[in-house]
Amino acid sequence: MLQRFLLDPRTLVLYLAVVGTGCSSGPVTLVPETAHRVAAEEALAWSAETVPTGYQLYRFKWNFRDERASAGGRGSARIAPPDSLRFDAAGPFNSGALAGMVVGGQAEWTDPADAKDTVLDVLVGADYTPLFWTMFGMARPGGATDTLTAFTDIDARVWQYVSGPDTVQYARLDGEQPKFIAMVRRAGKLIGRTETRLGADGTLESARLILPKSRLDLEFYRHSTPDSFPMEIWRPAAP
Repeated sequence: MLQRFLLDPRTLVLYLAVVGTGCSSGPVTLVPETAHRVAAEEALAWSAETVPTGYQLYRFKWNFRDERASAGGRGSARIAPPDSLRFDAAGPFNSGALAGMVVGGQAEWTDPADAKDTVLDVLVGADYTPLFWTMFGMARPGGATDTLTAFTDIDARVWQYVSGPDTVQYARLDGEQPKFIAMVRRAGKLIGRTETRLGADGTLESARLILPKSRLDLEFYRHSTPDSFPMEIWRPAAP
């Protein structure tokens, strides 16, 4: 049985807005101490609701910046539910083209193979894959032994998976401007957070990934639902 408690929606939205901007004076968390434990089946259902039912193709503009420089361009994401995504990005005139495929919680391949110090290194690193998926509006399910806690009210659901010292937190805000927010901690240390804005129909509008020393912004400008994708897109280019 799902345990619930009611919270004033205005209070909840304000709380999450403060957390999302990093302005909280206390510990940065999406889940308050009063969150109630829920059954694993309920939390898995919440995550499953974020998975699209068919193939999705998004085109986007991207901008990546860190302490040294910034770069930007255009890219695409091809999503095959439940857990496969091909990511392509390039700068002006196709400069610095990058590609990668993520299945579930790990990268199957990247092109170039050595993605160190690139936007792909940030996106497909093992610690960041939950954040990678939330940029595209999807929550990764927790493990079978994870501890799950959550709360809900009229316009929001917040839940977290805890595995030892690691925590993945999600918040889904419905209303005039739907949002999907996530935070990931490893060994208690906050490694990153995302905020994805959704249209009224659930399609992606924008996403922001914030890490301690870098930030990635995606602005989605085109969306389609093809019947399928060519099989070759799931393989890296031949050398």
